[in-house]
Amino acid sequence: MSRASSWFFANWANISAAFGVLALSILASYWDHFSIAQRCLLANVGILSLHFWEEFVIPGGLPSVWNVVGWKTATENADHYPLNQRNAVLGNWWFLFLLYLPPVFCNTVSWFTLVPIVFGLVCEAFMHLVAFNIVLGTCYNPGLFTSLGGFLPVGIVYLVHYAGQHPVLDWVKALGFALSNYVFIFYFVGIYMLAKPGDDRYAFTKDEMDRFSRTRYNPITWLKVYRDNWYYVVGVGFFAGAYFMAFFGHLFSQIQSILIWNTLAVAAHQIEEYIIPGGTTLIINVALFNERRDYDRYPLNKKGTAVVNTLAYPFFLAPVLWPNEIWLGLTQVFFGVAQIFAHGLAMNIGVNMGYNPGLATAVLLHLPIAVHYIAYVQDHDLVRYTDFLYAIPLLLAATVVIVLVPIRLNRDRQSPYPFTPEEMARFNVLNKLKANHLVDEPLAPTYRDEEVRD
Repeated sequence: MSRASSWFFANWANISAAFGVLALSILASYWDHFSIAQRCLLANVGILSLHFWEEFVIPGGLPSVWNVVGWKTATENADHYPLNQRNAVLGNWWFLFLLYLPPVFCNTVSWFTLVPIVFGLVCEAFMHLVAFNIVLGTCYNPGLFTSLGGFLPVGIVYLVHYAGQHPVLDWVKALGFALSNYVFIFYFVGIYMLAKPGDDRYAFTKDEMDRFSRTRYNPITWLKVYRDNWYYVVGVGFFAGAYFMAFFGHLFSQIQSILIWNTLAVAAHQIEEYIIPGGTTLIINVALFNERRDYDRYPLNKKGTAVVNTLAYPFFLAPVLWPNEIWLGLTQVFFGVAQIFAHGLAMNIGVNMGYNPGLATAVLLHLPIAVHYIAYVQDHDLVRYTDFLYAIPLLLAATVVIVLVPIRLNRDRQSPYPFTPEEMARFNVLNKLKANHLVDEPLAPTYRDEEVRD
């Protein structure tokens, strides 16, 4: 196999993902130029392309699911039979370019437009939600997220909009066409013509095979990973949310847009606190709780931090769902403004600093957004003085429920969830606290790398 071929087979799923981003970008940019059917069909093109990426790259592991678990192939042939790099590309791109993309342009052929809708709902969603999970004994398998978060809602939107407009014969044709293509390209051509035990010319690499792990897909494992990396999840969510609002912000009312951007400001605020520059956790333990000894885990530790910051999102998204409840929106923006007092006064005074991570986003994002929200509801006569009266006690209650209670429940001087040396080193916070004689040295108890955090 040539170098170009090797590169292609190793990266076809990445190429597919780029094509998916292109398809979704076109959909967003030319939204008003497409009919409802075309929007659903083009969305499915983008979703299917990203579906390949989820199956084979991140998290990946479908080759192991298919060959080892599904077909129970012997170990010596598991990397190339029945699924290998060649028939994986052929089968998946056959569906992408011959069954999913053409209906976007041939949307007047009613049964043809149903093909990707039916296949996404019946086959993809069923296989990943039910079949694979039963066989694997897990609640997740590579491809499930794009099936449930993509094919399923798009299919539902299409069916709701076109309810009763497709005769039964259209459904029969669509399902029959999709399944016959599946059997033909994956089984007849892909397996019986292009795959043979012992022919490892197009075998998956060890890395591609090892991406699957039953333990990795255990919910307990997910919670552990999330506990230790939640702020990176927030980072991805921030950029995804900003990208979404840039293209689809017009779908929301003005008041909803303001509240959504304030929610994204929370994500930016957490990124500033925990990633760039990071170091807020130590400041909270020292400045707000006067902890000098066990500041790496008391009262705030990794588990408590994950809980507190995650609970913020249901609270911030509630006003987006009920934008007419102005008192709820006021509570949201007041919570953001409160960060100015927490970071600008309490923390800065407590650790004798002029800046601490989180202050910039509080001043530059939460404050102007709050002013804009209040001005908007006043200009449009949407707010009453009672809304302010309701917002203040709700803000206090939210602070107790979201912040103080989780910290109280998770505080433990012997907590097995201390912050890592890397987290404590961010923004050089630990050295600054030591220089100001605000913490005892050395750290007691010393952080132990072998400490088990399960």
